[in-house]
Amino acid sequence: MNEASSEMTSGSRILSSLLGGINLIVLVPMGYETQAHGVGFWEFLFVLIGVYYAYTGVRHIISAHDRLAWFDPSQGRVQFPQKGIFASIRYPVGAGFMRINIATVLLFRSFAVIPVALVFGALWFMLAKIQDDSRIERYGTDYVEYMRRTGMFRGKGEQGLRLQDSGYGMY
Repeated sequence: MNEASSEMTSGSRILSSLLGGINLIVLVPMGYETQAHGVGFWEFLFVLIGVYYAYTGVRHIISAHDRLAWFDPSQGRVQFPQKGIFASIRYPVGAGFMRINIATVLLFRSFAVIPVALVFGALWFMLAKIQDDSRIERYGTDYVEYMRRTGMFRGKGEQGLRLQDSGYGMY
């Protein structure tokens, strides 16, 4: 891997880490300060669904850091990942944080958090588009074909949707 591609990869990782940190630093305290209180059926249901989204979001982020998905042994070099979660989702970290944002809205049940979660969702989308453009420039038609097969934040096709809905067997 040449120096320019190494800088691009570390730069996108730093940007993802920075955005993820800011995402949590802003949303969680905001949700905590503006949360709704109650112990009814709907509150319990929202918390239960929020816990599910938080769990799957963290699972996406953890599985995105599988180093073997980034290494191609046939070529002996690092390239864009196509194994594990990357076989169906191009940006599992962004998908994970979007799920955590949904979980934050559901867990705290605060209307004030919704617009901020939407802004962070838009930022994750913009970061993914920038990374797509740079990877198309670097890998060319191989990456375009990979984009055709996979979804940006959600699985593509029948298998991807089934795995995304179930939350099991994706990794």
